[in-house]
Amino acid sequence: IDSGRRELLLGDLVDGTETIAGQVVGSPAYMAPEQAAALNDQVDARTDVYGLGAMLFTILIGHPPHRGTKTGNSAKDTIELLNRISSGETPRLRDLDATIPKALDAICAKAMNKGARLRYQDARDLAMDVECYLADEAVTVHKESLLQKTGRWLRKHRTKAQTIAISLIVVAVVAIASAITVNDAKNREALAKKEALLHFEQARRSIDKSLIELSDALTEYPGVQEWPSRRRPKPIPKSV
Repeated sequence: IDSGRRELLLGDLVDGTETIAGQVVGSPAYMAPEQAAALNDQVDARTDVYGLGAMLFTILIGHPPHRGTKTGNSAKDTIELLNRISSGETPRLRDLDATIPKALDAICAKAMNKGARLRYQDARDLAMDVECYLADEAVTVHKESLLQKTGRWLRKHRTKAQTIAISLIVVAVVAIASAITVNDAKNREALAKKEALLHFEQARRSIDKSLIELSDALTEYPGVQEWPSRRRPKPIPKSV
């Protein structure tokens, strides 16, 4: 709602909300069903609530909830309009404009309910819900989804939400970096073990080769006992 409509709406809800019981006041387009049906004994503060709801409807859509035909006979046209209000279905805002917020649609529907006992019980309750909507707070007549509640909280606590979001991002980055570091360390440790085993095997083979060569060399010297060699098996004695 733009600022002009906001001032008009709040002004309508705060001022001029009293109606004398049994008195028909204002345009027929804003009359409640009990007023249109001339049920004067049922006219009370809730009749005013209907009229204010009809004003809110007009502000949001651009025309009253009920419109009569123009035949040139003003009396006949008025009677037709009053019959439509008292007997016809009250339109919903979102049936005419799907872009209207659900909360406003619910406020209008509550204020213009055909049954007076189901409306806001006085204009102050209606005004409080409208003011809550304008302040981006929850209204009493509309149950919000978790997503809507979250969106409202983020709008009202933008700085805190940004701080939380940044903190979560930092925590996520640190966690990912730590996981990568730990994984790299494990990979380096495994690679180091593999290289150490490889070097050990190479050293063992080199030592074995050196021992075999030394054993072969010693056999050329008389009186020196032959050095055990892994390359040559120990001779098996011949059977007698």
